[in-house]
Amino acid sequence: MKARRLKQIQNRNQRNDKWMLPPAWCRAGARVKFKDKVFTSPSYVPYFDAYKSHEFIVQDSKYKHIKLKCVTGDVIVQGWVHDDELELV
Repeated sequence: MKARRLKQIQNRNQRNDKWMLPPAWCRAGARVKFKDKVFTSPSYVPYFDAYKSHEFIVQDSKYKHIKLKCVTGDVIVQGWVHDDELELV
């Protein structure tokens, strides 16, 4: 019974690790832009206004957080953003 329980815990941990990884498209070098929701949702406005109509290159990703560099202007992204706020160009 102990071996079975241990296997269940290991499987759960593997699923959690996969959940924490960024999606495959969000790897270093990918060209992305912010989704429309960050410019319209009250929880994001006005923090993301400077990023509108700009494109970015993914520099690094750790878990569900992405570091970006702007390629269409002189915009500096403050900190790391979540992968669900981005889409491929």
